[in-house]
Amino acid sequence: MQMNRLTEIIQSLNKQEARNFKIFEKRIGADKFEKKMLKLYDYIRSGKYEEHDDAIVSKLYPPNNKNAYYRLKNRLINNLQKSLIEFHLGVDKRMTVLGTIMLARIFYYKANYRLSFYYLQKAEKQAIDSASYNLLNLIYDEIISLSKYYYEINPQHYIDLKVKRNEEYAGIQQVEYLLANINYQLHRTNFSGLGTNVLGELERLQEQFKLLPQDQTEAVKIEINRVVRSILQQKKDYVSLESYLKESYRNFSKEGFFNKSNHREKIILLVWIINTLNKVGKFKEAESGLEELNSALLDYNKLYYNNYIWTYYMALVATWSSSDQNAKAIDLLEDLKSRNDESLRYYTPYIYISLVTFYFNTSNYDMATRNLNHLLHTSAYQALSYPIRLGLSIAEIMIRIDQEDWNYAHLRLKTLKRSLRTVISKEENVQEKAFISILSAIVLEPDAFKQEKIKKRIRSFLESGKQEVGSNMPIDYIAWLHAKLEGNSYYETFLKLNRLESEPPKEVVRES
Repeated sequence: MQMNRLTEIIQSLNKQEARNFKIFEKRIGADKFEKKMLKLYDYIRSGKYEEHDDAIVSKLYPPNNKNAYYRLKNRLINNLQKSLIEFHLGVDKRMTVLGTIMLARIFYYKANYRLSFYYLQKAEKQAIDSASYNLLNLIYDEIISLSKYYYEINPQHYIDLKVKRNEEYAGIQQVEYLLANINYQLHRTNFSGLGTNVLGELERLQEQFKLLPQDQTEAVKIEINRVVRSILQQKKDYVSLESYLKESYRNFSKEGFFNKSNHREKIILLVWIINTLNKVGKFKEAESGLEELNSALLDYNKLYYNNYIWTYYMALVATWSSSDQNAKAIDLLEDLKSRNDESLRYYTPYIYISLVTFYFNTSNYDMATRNLNHLLHTSAYQALSYPIRLGLSIAEIMIRIDQEDWNYAHLRLKTLKRSLRTVISKEENVQEKAFISILSAIVLEPDAFKQEKIKKRIRSFLESGKQEVGSNMPIDYIAWLHAKLEGNSYYETFLKLNRLESEPPKEVVRES
């Protein structure tokens, strides 16, 4: 399979990055070669062509000069990379440090060792201020190497500094390594904890945080917050999670912790607060949080607006979904679907997935099917991850069952088992595999939900299941099965189970 690196880079650009690239190109010149390069950029940006299409080669180099085209493509990739580096140098403190190190290297190659040393000293101060301790190692190595040519540098001083900083950073580094492994496990299992002792690892990590110095850096404070909220999420202790998130946000705000360099963390924390408030049924508070989130997205000249506007929309529709306002969610999603907004292009498949969910919530199976079919027959579907494709295939069968289209449901089940058998067989999908087996029994049995053997099998599955209500499936199959057993509507059952899950566990009072 060919890698569409150029296409991926171009389609990832937000409006500001795309504008900066055009300015960058004008600044470095617009000869005949450059004009062709901008044409190639525009062709791919339009989404009508892919970089390996023969049609695009013929347009630029008729009849079909691929060698010239590849030279053009490589130069475009190179210029895009330079433009992105230039644009993002001032976005965060770490990038600023890296930019200063690059300047030091430039003057090193120009044999201006005095200026090179000046910029390395500046980079050292920036790295300390931003707690980028891992970059200090690189800076000290550069200074020690420079000392061979610039005799005013005492290399032993920087060797001693490097040893001292490494000792100070060792504790933080161990925590970062452990956290990286836990994050991998959490995301690999979609936060379900299947097959891993993630919760135990998180608690061990929290203990290691307690061993760090009291004057913890910005980065460590952020990591502590991530760990604690992940522990509480794993435990499904949403009441404690709500309290912890609110307290963290108040303390960070009071300390003046939030600034331009960590503004992303403020946005993420607000999203966590909103989603947790929805979990505990505090919808008015969640809507207030949404107003604050919207305001944060506009801060610093919309610094992270394009990165998180989709997250805002999803928090908005999640609030409406949890508070029985499906119609508002559908109106917003249909509006987003009709827009020609480049910042939302990547999320178009997820707009359709969300519409499937909300139309199903309102029992509008025709519209749920229409949006699902549209997605299944686009190239965007093939780009989705296999777990998402599995969820969509299961959702399609559930919709067909509710429409009593038994023959089509049976046909789609056979297709699902054949096309995604490798995914279904994975350990983390053991629940989905068991649910698919139940679906197979349902489509083959007349009046399945009146048959005691089917109902017994469903009860057994629900009692042994570890899947959380409101999980990452387009249609929550736990709520769907409960609704079938109880003879209630899917959405009412979903809301009821969601509320029950958010309630704190009742204390057991022992008799004396």
